[in-house]
Amino acid sequence: MHITLIGNKVENSIASCLLASQLEEEVDITLINCAQKTHHRTICSEAFGPLIRRFLNAMGISESKFISKTGALPHISSLYVNWTKSKFHPSFAIPFPHQLDELKHTELLSEIDRTKKQGQSLPHPDSFYFNQVLAGQSREPYSQYSFPFDSDYGFYVELNKLSDFLGNYLAANYGKKLNVVEEQDAKTCLENSDLIIDTRTLEQFDSDEFSNTLLSQCKRAIETDIENCEGSYSPMQYHAIEHGWIYQISGQNHSKLGLVFNDDLSVESAKSLLINYADRYFGCNNLGVDSIHSIDYRSLVRKKIWQGKTLYLGPAMGKLEHLGSFNHDIFLSSLINFLALFKQSTDLNQAAQLYNQHMAETINSVIDFQLAMFGFANRIGKPFAFDLSTRKAPTPSLAHLLSQWQKNGCVVASDLVKSTLVSAEQWNALLCGLNVFGGKKESDQSNDEAVKARAKFYETCALNFPQIGECQRDKNEE
Repeated sequence: MHITLIGNKVENSIASCLLASQLEEEVDITLINCAQKTHHRTICSEAFGPLIRRFLNAMGISESKFISKTGALPHISSLYVNWTKSKFHPSFAIPFPHQLDELKHTELLSEIDRTKKQGQSLPHPDSFYFNQVLAGQSREPYSQYSFPFDSDYGFYVELNKLSDFLGNYLAANYGKKLNVVEEQDAKTCLENSDLIIDTRTLEQFDSDEFSNTLLSQCKRAIETDIENCEGSYSPMQYHAIEHGWIYQISGQNHSKLGLVFNDDLSVESAKSLLINYADRYFGCNNLGVDSIHSIDYRSLVRKKIWQGKTLYLGPAMGKLEHLGSFNHDIFLSSLINFLALFKQSTDLNQAAQLYNQHMAETINSVIDFQLAMFGFANRIGKPFAFDLSTRKAPTPSLAHLLSQWQKNGCVVASDLVKSTLVSAEQWNALLCGLNVFGGKKESDQSNDEAVKARAKFYETCALNFPQIGECQRDKNEE
């Protein structure tokens, strides 16, 4: 069987590495070396979720080498500021789950049940997630050898650096296994292929092939890189403003600062706002407009990811959010799912049917989570997303979640989440947050004995994780 890859450099490198390492020798793989066009997507950084670690592990790439070569920043929690009018919880966090959270899961459910019976709001989700404690203490998400639990995390990385790193790795390890041809010879290769994996950045959208996810009114983003900043690692922060939100993620001597905005704000005004923000919070008064990169954004996703003999991945599949990990996690998840189906059966028609069904469920679960998480959290001035109560066609799982929540005040995560990217831990955080921000009664749980005991437990465990820059990982690595 002959598989041909064509399209975006980053996604093609990831897909080529996995295909070359996982498929048998009888599968011929051709990589079409497309001329790289200058477009903003390869300039701005983007977030990768925990699946990037699964990819690195499958390739045998150490995370320390990956970080040193790409300048990637660890990402374990996202903090949202000014997204709610709650006087008790003016901010909220969505951390990645940690193995320690599994130990405390029963306690979380018991606390939810207890506060529900007492007519109080559910416990704030921030206090139940260990990665939020680590981020709050500027600690790295890498456990020492003496600490037997693993932290789930992703990376925020500049795409052109990632592309160069993966390209060099691909050439060094799988150069002989891949048939690389130039773009001018693409037509013949595509015609002779049994399967085409297309990751080309979309220039035009066919309304019959795509669905508009309608997640946000914001359509543009700008970003700058601040070197030698004094800030240590912190959660990825989103500060809501009238026209959109400012985001920042900081690491040791390195920080990314960006602004996502709607048409009410001009690009020139957005750049001025970002410069003022950098000066105020980073003391970076020499930030020039030329150092700010931009990206245009449209929230559209293909209705069918696998059509005929073409599998659309990455940019060719569409995008769900701005510079976000969900886009890349869906890409990695879809690639891993394809490999599993391909190994089970060589009947591509049957595989395509199962694949499209799985991806539709996965994409819907992501849309549900984003709409439910942010639909109730009104920014100052304008809502982030369409009001859930007036949304014309909610996905079935979201409609079920809302009806059950209104009826019972709580939904069991296992009833909603199966084999999707949105984990049970995320849904628990979502349900806690829905009650905190949308409930009629609000109470401050900070004095509760159970919350204090759990906080002490997490504080003690956090001491096993080093502060940023304190330790050198993989000392024996060249």
